[in-house]
Parts: sequence; structure tokens; C-alpha cells
Amino acid sequence: ESGATYEGTITEISDTPSSEEGYTNGNQNVSYYDVTVFIDGSASLQEGQYMDLTYISSTSETSIYLMNAFILTENGKNYVFVRGDDGLLEKRQVSTGKVVWGEYTQIYDGISEIDYIAFPYGAAIKDGAKTEESTIDELYGY
Repeated sequence: ESGATYEGTITEISDTPSSEEGYTNGNQNVSYYDVTVFIDGSASLQEGQYMDLTYISSTSETSIYLMNAFILTENGKNYVFVRGDDGLLEKRQVSTGKVVWGEYTQIYDGISEIDYIAFPYGAAIKDGAKTEESTIDELYGY
């Protein structure tokens, strides 16, 4: 109601779903769990006030999910082609994790969110090749 922002800590998450129904848009596969959040007593909140909650993980682990089409596997090792600091193509080994929806693979190590990933198909795909920026739509011809 006031537009104020507060930080808090989740102190409890129920083990069983709540009996109250929230907005599910008819989806029967949705469950809601009661969550208790501790907010410092200096916050000017009143019982019954409405509030939005945004969860921010306290872990420092971040993951990149990359479309499987961009990952090459050779001799049991996974690679992607990226644009190197010199602007030329560079083959880089990556550590992978889980696969989501059979389409995206989690990348733990080897690339960062600022790297430019190359589409790894075509006759010119090799270390040292020139690179050209493009969107995913342009790559797939949409």
C-alpha cells in the first residue's frame, strides 16, 4: 500500500500444500505452500496488508542454459565455439549439467554471459575463423 521495499528472510516453508486456492488459470498441477518471512520489526507494516514477494537466492552459483544445437560433443567432451578477444572464432570446452525439456543444457563452466556463442555448423567453423553477429531468428531463417 505504501510502495515501500523491505528485505526479509524465509524462516519456514510448509511441508504440505495450502488448502487455499490461488490463481491457477484452471491448471490442476499447481500447488501453493505457506511461507513465513521474517522482516525486521522497524518496518512499518500492519497485519492484513497486501505485499509482493520477490525471492532472491543467497547462493552465488549461476548457470547458463544453452540450446543443445550450439553444443558439440567430441570424444566425450562438450565444446562451444565463441568469439575470442581478438574477434576470431575459438573452440572452448564447457562443463555441462542437466538438460531441460530436451532442448537446453546447463553450462557450469567454460563460458560466461558476456561471451558471443557461434552456431557450430558449416564449412567455415574452425578455430581462427572470422565471426559475424546475428540473431537466433536470422540463424534459423525466420
